[in-house]
Amino acid sequence: MQHHSPLQCLSSSACLPGFYPPASLLLFPSTLSHARTFTPYPSPLLLLLLAPAPLLLPLPLHSLYSPPPFSRFYPHSLPSFDCTVYPHLHFMRSPPLILCFYFHSLSVAFTPPSPPFSFCCLYFPLSLSGFCPPLSFPALTLSLEQREDDTSRYHWKPLQNGDPVRPRGFGSAVSRCQRRPRGVAARRPCVWRERADPVRADKWVGTRDGSKMPPPCVQVPVDHVLLGLPITLDDIVGEEDCLYLNVFTPKKKKPDEKLPVMVYIHGGAFFVGGAHEYLPHVLMNHDIVLVVIQYRLGTLGFMSTEDMVMPGNFGMKDQVMALRWVQENIHSFGGDADRVTIFGESAGGASVHLHVLSPMSKGLFARAILQSGSALAPWAVGEKFRQGAFLTSRVVRCPKCILTKDVTFCMQLTDGKEVASAVKNFTEWFIFPVRMVPRVDGDFLPDEPATLMRRGKYNRVDIMAGVTRDEGGMVTYPLFSGESMVRALEENFTHFGPVSLGFQDEEDPVALATRVYKHYLGDIVFDEQHSDQLTRAYSDVHFNLPHDLTSQIFARDPGTKIYRYELKHRSQLSFGDIYDMSLGKNWITHADDLYYLFRGGPLFAPDSPPDRPGDLQDEDDLRLRDIITAMWTNFAATGNPTPDDSLGFTWEAATESNFRHLALKPSPEMEDDQRQEIRRFLTSLPTRVNRLLRPDRIPQEEEDDPTTRATQDEL
Repeated sequence: MQHHSPLQCLSSSACLPGFYPPASLLLFPSTLSHARTFTPYPSPLLLLLLAPAPLLLPLPLHSLYSPPPFSRFYPHSLPSFDCTVYPHLHFMRSPPLILCFYFHSLSVAFTPPSPPFSFCCLYFPLSLSGFCPPLSFPALTLSLEQREDDTSRYHWKPLQNGDPVRPRGFGSAVSRCQRRPRGVAARRPCVWRERADPVRADKWVGTRDGSKMPPPCVQVPVDHVLLGLPITLDDIVGEEDCLYLNVFTPKKKKPDEKLPVMVYIHGGAFFVGGAHEYLPHVLMNHDIVLVVIQYRLGTLGFMSTEDMVMPGNFGMKDQVMALRWVQENIHSFGGDADRVTIFGESAGGASVHLHVLSPMSKGLFARAILQSGSALAPWAVGEKFRQGAFLTSRVVRCPKCILTKDVTFCMQLTDGKEVASAVKNFTEWFIFPVRMVPRVDGDFLPDEPATLMRRGKYNRVDIMAGVTRDEGGMVTYPLFSGESMVRALEENFTHFGPVSLGFQDEEDPVALATRVYKHYLGDIVFDEQHSDQLTRAYSDVHFNLPHDLTSQIFARDPGTKIYRYELKHRSQLSFGDIYDMSLGKNWITHADDLYYLFRGGPLFAPDSPPDRPGDLQDEDDLRLRDIITAMWTNFAATGNPTPDDSLGFTWEAATESNFRHLALKPSPEMEDDQRQEIRRFLTSLPTRVNRLLRPDRIPQEEEDDPTTRATQDEL
């Protein structure tokens, strides 16, 4: 084939000899971030294409009836399509175009600009009916599963679109753009959509099959993360078509009764987790409607170029969309939209706190439960997203990108699992630093969480918040399960010391890390003899202090009630069992509270040790489980975890002058605050959160984020 310049291709039909241009394709100036819809003309040969082109130019199309020998170039790709290839058309570094016609349809394929390249087509019917625009998102759907051997007191209820909902067999809401077994051309619109904000699904007619558990969102496998195993592309699990939610209702309910709703947001450091790990278990012994949601994770959920091209926080906006769905549809399941409680653990707890802070989530819930997670934690809200986006583009072998729209464009054309696998390039020491997390974007999160908390710029809802006694065991177990993490701290403390405590982005990270480790250890030494002290350090820095600071602010607010707790009972099942180590046998570590609420996937049933029971069996464990589920559901129903004396004790709300918490054990009791001294030490450190919370005590660092400055001026 004779090569011609882009200008020659635009001005003549000489690029592909023997074919004649019957029509024109109009390229309008735009940016990819604004290309929200493709609007077809009545003619099947004319399309209004919004593309990243700087000029308005006519592009000759070649005859449908004499197509070029497309199969010679891609013999196995689109055998039923007639395609014209323009390999030399480049606009602002955009890739070549392949225009593919199939009966009354047109698809536009983009290919990477440098060979060897593969292509993918975007399939668009040239009629308004069934039209599926790109850069939107398959909206939240409902996925239901029925287990024949399940004896729990819940059942699955169907969903049909429209108002009112009339149950008819098992069903689920479906997205407007389903993956169909038609190869690349049919599924590419879904991939494009899943790199943008979520979009509401269209209504449907009839009943949708919801009998299968939804696939998790694309992620690295959780066991590889916890055990520090190497991660390859073949290890990546999940699907990009993953925005589903599960709904559980009790078996016996009065027809007109409206039940309180509990919406669970899973944890996993914002890059692992899924609904399949959180089956309702004994929660459904209580009269509630339970919703378990999924959201995009890791690079696919939180990568950002720190501008409007890729603003980030996609995973958080997925959660908002789920909460909106609940408000609009939960009545069909017997749920009360005015009594929605959101709860979550770890990153899920931090997510719950972020919804309390977000104006986007206002009015979508009435109560919130923060379990082992706070937006003030050093891992909950990140920085340096732009660098992360460009690093990811290099990892997935994108061409050298200068503009953020180039990075975004390449990401949208890259396989989701390959993009997700890039998260391993950000974790240097266990799961730290956690880079692909929520950010201050001026939209979902208008300012730093500490600033919003200090200024009282949050949604007034009642709160439950708490931790386990030995949260930091989550870090100490893997620290001593091998040699690499200890060796990294000992040989390169100036780098890994700050990373291990989440101080890597502070002004003087090494000095901060040194002060903290010396305070807990007496000297900087890392051995098993100091495992309890290390666990306490990681507990306080990553979990206890953020929770205490959060609770103190809520306790001072007369418009908010805050109930504090600390889990002080170790059950026969523990998160630490996955490591099967001799140390920490009495630790009540991160995620241990979940065994009282859920059962499910690998988090709850790891492969080792082999004699591990599948569920709680000890009498004290079962008693505490009944107490916890009763208090969680009481809070969802009334706003008070102990509204009467049926449990034999009263959980008092914390106040500024009475900052007490409930010790969760088989015989719960209120305890006085025991962390005053360590809080005085940790809040004296010149960290960013401390500067923002207490600008009068610690000099405020000068803001350099224009988005944040503008938002602060508005506030």
